[in-house]
Amino acid sequence: CATLGDAAITAAVSGVAAAVSQLLLVAAFRRSNNRVLRDLAGFAAHHTIELAFMILVTLVGAAGFLVPGAVGPTAAARMLAPNGTVRWLAAILLGKLMIWDFPCAFFIKKVRSAVILGHHAGMAATCALALHVPFCTGLFYLGVCELSTIPLQIWEGFEYAHKRAVDTAAPERQVTRLAAVRDAGYTAFAPLFVVVRLLAFSWITFGCLLPDTLAVLPTAAAAGKRTALRMLCGFGVAFNALMLYWFGGAVVGMLNQPVTEEFTGVVVPTGDFAIPSEAEEAAVRVEP
Repeated sequence: CATLGDAAITAAVSGVAAAVSQLLLVAAFRRSNNRVLRDLAGFAAHHTIELAFMILVTLVGAAGFLVPGAVGPTAAARMLAPNGTVRWLAAILLGKLMIWDFPCAFFIKKVRSAVILGHHAGMAATCALALHVPFCTGLFYLGVCELSTIPLQIWEGFEYAHKRAVDTAAPERQVTRLAAVRDAGYTAFAPLFVVVRLLAFSWITFGCLLPDTLAVLPTAAAAGKRTALRMLCGFGVAFNALMLYWFGGAVVGMLNQPVTEEFTGVVVPTGDFAIPSEAEEAAVRVEP
């Protein structure tokens, strides 16, 4: 996107496309012969669309980030030179967040958690800032780092579907297949989260974003952008802390309550980072 006008059109198309896709997929899933898919039509549609978005922005971000010379040689080049691909990524994500993601939270209970909504709010603010200051390392923040979200969507989606299948006494073959895909998603997600969200994210934030921002703030070229630059840096550090929090919670959950699934033998973390089944929720409600 060369201009904010282009970005506004891109955001509108992104959000409307996601919302229309949600309606069409829900209608299709509710006519499915698969009871689990019918019961989870809204959630399944949401995760399917989110998966498509994450694949798209990962590919676009990586294509830009890995091009030789894409990341400028100086702090000024990295923070102040406008990058059209970053503005496009920010528009795509902001549109789908505002027009589709937030409204879905009112109708789909499983995407309504405070942590997820807080993440969406922070992401929307970051995207809005990136529209005005499309810094080139945004190729990583808005694109490359979503690589780990791809298997996360698969893990979460099939985790919930597996719980639903168990609750509704679905055929054992279906339960086994759901568990296998879920565990494959987690097996891919865990190392990618460490590499992308912990190591690479921390390196980009504290090795590039923070020192680059501090270097350009006093310069005349940063005039009119200083507030946005400070906020972008703040959000980068805040998201880094969130990644560490999620990682710590996952480790604690795995150490405290490891469960070896009977179907696949893969150890899956439970506790705060697992999705409880309806039977488990009912058991909690009746406890004195």
